[in-house]
Amino acid sequence: MKKILVGGLLLSTFFMLTGCGSKKDSIEKILDFNEDKTKVVGIKDRTVEELTIPGTVKTIGKNAFYGCNNLIKVVISEGTETIEKAAFAKCENLRNIVFPESLTTIEGSAFKECTDLEEVTFPKNITTINEFTFYGCEGLSKVTFNEGLTTIDNYAFGICHRLNNFTFPKTLTTIGDNAFYALEHITDLVIPKNVTSIGKDAFGGCRELLSIKMLGEVKVIEEGAFNCCSKVKYLVLSNKVEEIKKNAFIFCDETLKTVYYEGTFIEYNQMEINGTGNLALFISNNYFYSETEPTTAGNYWHYDTNNNPVVWELED
Repeated sequence: MKKILVGGLLLSTFFMLTGCGSKKDSIEKILDFNEDKTKVVGIKDRTVEELTIPGTVKTIGKNAFYGCNNLIKVVISEGTETIEKAAFAKCENLRNIVFPESLTTIEGSAFKECTDLEEVTFPKNITTINEFTFYGCEGLSKVTFNEGLTTIDNYAFGICHRLNNFTFPKTLTTIGDNAFYALEHITDLVIPKNVTSIGKDAFGGCRELLSIKMLGEVKVIEEGAFNCCSKVKYLVLSNKVEEIKKNAFIFCDETLKTVYYEGTFIEYNQMEINGTGNLALFISNNYFYSETEPTTAGNYWHYDTNNNPVVWELED
């Protein structure tokens, strides 16, 4: 296996073994840099399988490693701040990427269609995951989001079929169109309280999804947001929702039988629910939130000690 530590000890050993010239000359035989060597603009040696990018590099440029299919592991050292658009796109054998805490920006499509990528952990300074960043990473199963993240943009994790291990941070406010489209293994979804926007088809095609807890400040559930989630059994719905657009829950009516609403019967009936493609919301059993045990008959629910919805059963 050919391992390259750019600017480090392993690379120096490599030079001695190959009889290459100076370190500077040898680095330039492996990577293309800008004039002041603070930006990687491309790779010359496309046979490299493991690569450590030194912290002297501030930016990994647009398309720098595009389609570099021999890459298996990349470690980006402290000091790097920006990964530009499509920098690692279509690196189909890339399994492992390590980000530094200094990283602040990952531009759109940076890891698009890295089909063997397995796990991603975001550093503390990332606030936005841009459009198509991990789109089509079919092998990606685990993502660790950082507190401080506010936006997951359009198609960011679309077609990541295996993705099922993640928890949204409390700081998240925006989930874009098709952001998590067609996750085929996720079973339970919790939208945190600070989320104000969920885009069109955001979770469409998540066919193994069994439960949805929408706890945020979302006022509008956009068209197709949960379309074809054909196994979902129950929905916890925030009383902040004012409108549910057409087809938001289309093809969910066979299994979605229960809605736990975080408000009153009157509030629920004040919502504007488009009748097209939302049959499930009209034929489901609806329950209304009561923190304390009600004293009169009705459909009421509360959270148990594990924060799961439970129907109040009135004693005779």
